Amino acid sequence: MIPPVGEAQLALLDRIEGLLVPGSPSNVHPSHYGADRSLTPDRHDPARDATTLPLIRAAIARGLPVLAICRGIQELNVALGEACCRIFTICQAGWTIAAGRGRWTYDTARNMRSR
Repeated sequence: MIPPVGEAQLALLDRIEGLLVPGSPSNVHPSHYGADRSLTPDRHDPARDATTLPLIRAAIARGLPVLAICRGIQELNVALGEACCRIFTICQAGWTIAAGRGRWTYDTARNMRSR
């Protein structure tokens, strides 16, 4: 585990063989991807943003593998210069993510598929 203390953690990349960026109940702050407001204003972690975004960029620049899960996928996307998917629709059978260019479903059997 890497404590969220900002870019001071970049030196740790010299001692690891890959970077796992796990999930969290918080979201990447929209200021990191050019949005002016948040759909979840009470669910941000600025210290984590200040740590993970530079870590991901540096890991990729060094050729280290990066595995991102949940919020980690938001961070990976933002670190690579893209915006976050901001619309999530939850349904009874599972959940659906509606994103800019596509639509994916995730059912209770844990199958993700594109439509």
